[in-house]
Amino acid sequence: MRLTCRPGRRIIEAHIEPIRAPQLRFFPRLMLLLGGREIPLIQGGSKSDACENALLLLLFNNSNFANVGDATGLRGSTTAGSFYLSLHTADPGETGTATTSETAYTGYARVAVARSGAGFVVTGNSCSPAANTDFGECTASPGGALTYFGVVTSASGAGTLMYSGALSPSITNAVGVIPRIKSTSTITED
Repeated sequence: MRLTCRPGRRIIEAHIEPIRAPQLRFFPRLMLLLGGREIPLIQGGSKSDACENALLLLLFNNSNFANVGDATGLRGSTTAGSFYLSLHTADPGETGTATTSETAYTGYARVAVARSGAGFVVTGNSCSPAANTDFGECTASPGGALTYFGVVTSASGAGTLMYSGALSPSITNAVGVIPRIKSTSTITED
């Protein structure tokens, strides 16, 4: 089949670009209906709920993400290991590392949580700790309020900050306080 356009018009082939979606000029009749406005081919992408849930299961429960590439899909690790929960006094942001704004009160250490159903509950494209997560008691130098948490790949140092989010309510740290992330806390893929 050959497509033709009126003189002065052209058909533009679109390709998905990871950073910016291309804009197309549609066929002349459609352009007339749209008042000559360009409409982007793709304004943004979205994962399906099934994909979001499967991704969380792969990351937090070490479960295979079936049928990606072939029937075996993206396989979980041979040894599941752990993620580490961290506490922060400000938003580490998308470009931050595990140590960005990380608290340093005396008694603090990241807490290991198993990458399994015993460590995290994944359901309906959200993930929660399977149990309350208690951090070390503040014995000195409380620093600022604890306002953000992180999910990190290492027990200490920069590591990869996988997820971060606001603590609600924030934790006012003081000597004698044992910070806790409740099992009702959630990470949602959307």
